[in-house]
Amino acid sequence: VDRRQRQMCIRDRVTVSNLTHNQPLSPLAVLLHSEQTHLWTIGSAASVALEDLAEGGSNAALLAVENDYLEGTASGQGLIMPGANETVTLSISGNVSEAYLSLATMLVNTNDGFSGVTGFDVSDLSVGASKALTLSVYDAGTENNNELANTIPGQMGEGFNAERLDSNKVSRHPGVVGNDDGYADSVLTSSHKFDNPAVSLTITRLN
Repeated sequence: VDRRQRQMCIRDRVTVSNLTHNQPLSPLAVLLHSEQTHLWTIGSAASVALEDLAEGGSNAALLAVENDYLEGTASGQGLIMPGANETVTLSISGNVSEAYLSLATMLVNTNDGFSGVTGFDVSDLSVGASKALTLSVYDAGTENNNELANTIPGQMGEGFNAERLDSNKVSRHPGVVGNDDGYADSVLTSSHKFDNPAVSLTITRLN
């Protein structure tokens, strides 16, 4: 594939499937970049935009992220329920030589758990070709995983809160405990537990 910078349009179809039993996914934030960037890094603090999504399910701040290179964005239409899927299409055009995909969505029956991929290279996809990925769950490190009713958006609790009460580092999510396993204060049950991968992703090059 010729990666020399050239005037062109890259258009991709992105399909996300929810593999969990009882974890609706918040509306997708999907970004297509013309240079590699990362919306998060394991071991580093989450951005405020990522915190907003991971704690409250809002994708607006992530989709508004500005940078110095061309970018296409797409928003999901709503919750993706367990066993369901959603497809969005997005594109970038101009002097494009490379393309990188980032995607994020909250598991809404968690405090600050999210799934996604960041800076994934899709430059070499040819028209009609697809790449399939499975995605794990991450902890934004911005809110304690206390599983209390007033802190879980999926249980009508609080969403984004600017105060950071956890490690302040993105990490793999430790999972849900739930009241079925003896955590009496938890509003969650064993139905809210999840295995990894929690999400499947298919990227198809349209042109």
